[in-house]
Amino acid sequence: GLIGHCYIIPYGREAQFIIGYKGMIDLARRSGQIEQIYAHAVYEADHFEYELGLHPKLVHKPATGRRGALQYVYAVAHFKG
Repeated sequence: GLIGHCYIIPYGREAQFIIGYKGMIDLARRSGQIEQIYAHAVYEADHFEYELGLHPKLVHKPATGRRGALQYVYAVAHFKG
């Protein structure tokens, strides 16, 4: 149930509670301020374009078959209002 949501990391004789990325996404969704949120990995065989400016653009088309080595990771959040 909680794999990726949180971790308990040992530090000497104590342990530290760390929220994972899935836990962060869950908290963002529960806030009621997020319309949509997602994250994806981009591999070397994927088609990936990103532009900044007045009209930012992100295009990611995953390759079929062998995708190669990991190149980038990105996250997108669409807020309400």
